[in-house]
Amino acid sequence: MKLLEFKWDSIRQCFYTDRHEHAENKLYRFKFISAYLEYELRCYRWVHVSEEAALRLELPPPDEDDDTRTEVLPGNQELYHSYEVLDAIGRARKMREYHVDVFIGSLLEVFVDPECRRFGGNLSVRKPDNIRPLLIFGQDEAVFYQYAASSKGWRGSKGQHVLRQKGTGEAIMISAFVSDATGGHPDITPEVIERANSMRQGSNYQSNDAIMTVRDNSDTSKHLFTMEQFEAAIMDSPLLKMFRHGANHEGYWNGNKMKMQFEDAVDLVKALFPGHDFLFLFDQSSGHTKKKEDGLDVSVMNESHVQKTPIELRPSKLTEDCIGPFRKDEDGIASDKLVAGDIQVFTWPISVDGMDDDSGPFYIAAEGRRRQRFDVAVEPYQKEDLVPKNSYELKRDLADQCIDFTSILGGDGLAGLKKLAEDNDIPTMTTETHKKTKEKTSSELVADLQSARVQMERRKYKKKELTKMAIDKGIAITYEEHKLKHVGWLGKPKGMRQILWETGWLDLLADTE
Repeated sequence: MKLLEFKWDSIRQCFYTDRHEHAENKLYRFKFISAYLEYELRCYRWVHVSEEAALRLELPPPDEDDDTRTEVLPGNQELYHSYEVLDAIGRARKMREYHVDVFIGSLLEVFVDPECRRFGGNLSVRKPDNIRPLLIFGQDEAVFYQYAASSKGWRGSKGQHVLRQKGTGEAIMISAFVSDATGGHPDITPEVIERANSMRQGSNYQSNDAIMTVRDNSDTSKHLFTMEQFEAAIMDSPLLKMFRHGANHEGYWNGNKMKMQFEDAVDLVKALFPGHDFLFLFDQSSGHTKKKEDGLDVSVMNESHVQKTPIELRPSKLTEDCIGPFRKDEDGIASDKLVAGDIQVFTWPISVDGMDDDSGPFYIAAEGRRRQRFDVAVEPYQKEDLVPKNSYELKRDLADQCIDFTSILGGDGLAGLKKLAEDNDIPTMTTETHKKTKEKTSSELVADLQSARVQMERRKYKKKELTKMAIDKGIAITYEEHKLKHVGWLGKPKGMRQILWETGWLDLLADTE
């Protein structure tokens, strides 16, 4: 191992950047910050100070190491917005608008309007009057373990130390929505519960499939909030969701549970802060990246139309960014490809009605497209054998001929039934047909469940679990082994090559394999 430049060392936790510094993420970072700063103009994050008061508070910025800094304002003009208001007698008064982060200590309370103090700042004078105030909530989750402890601890003079549990113990999962305008979890009163329930009464969740998966039944109605769920030791608030984490308890966090919590959170904040708009921010995690069942996902596409378990994707309206530079065919002639504004479909029609004779996958010759429109299959494998009849079959045949066989039951058994059948010219052999069937693999079961729009968690399932889910949904867990002579393209997904060719992203003139 040392020759391979490995070394024996302790394994430490490291920071995983997850492509944070890649070019596309850096570019998006500027877009996000620009949009966020625009949103801030609608938030309670501003302080209004007269220019006279601001000049009195301005002092040269202290050194970074100076701990004697007092409550002052910076004089940098880039940190405030100047504007004028009219006083009681109509004279113009110069004002400055600062971001709340500029203020320190009790100055914030002095210059923030009393009705806005619970949100931590005033609304901006630059917010249009016809737009409602905005509250921004961020979401994150964490797991807290019962016996989590530091790798270090106190050791006595003789080496004694506290005995630790071998495992981490039970775990509590928390998924919370937090806003800098409201601080921690806001106070929930019976009046808030009543307002929220008036909106939820008789309504259903929009994420129907996700809710049915979480509840494991067909109920998609919004249940009414109760004070008990906010007061319990394991709080069940939409803004602070707590549950026992693990396979033997309430399961694991996933996209379905996130959808349910989010819809509940929207109802609650509407009741808490009427007259406001809300913006919810989510970080990048597996529970937040769940795609629509028919969403455009390259991971479920094959290269061509030959796909064992086809998944139908929704049509998409193309923009300029969707159109590639390669607009010519192999012969160099400009082709009639899709352009911006067209609707691209990702599945071939199920019928040839209205289609040209040469329609079909571009990578199949014109004559082949017509021949290969439909699936052509060989007969499934099967074999017939002559096998002896069992006692049940012999009794059935004897009874059909009204022959009494009761005297044999206590004697020779199967041999006696066979002789009695032979004496009465009843065949004692039967034909048994053997069909070659195979159990579906785990990946095949997952593909079939996804094709049937069964909501699944993003984790590795055991085959026993997948088999039970398939049986519950009426999905076959075996199949007769046979081969298709060829797979027809009608009604099949187009595949990545066709999709790229239609939008001009496949260079057929390049000398590549």
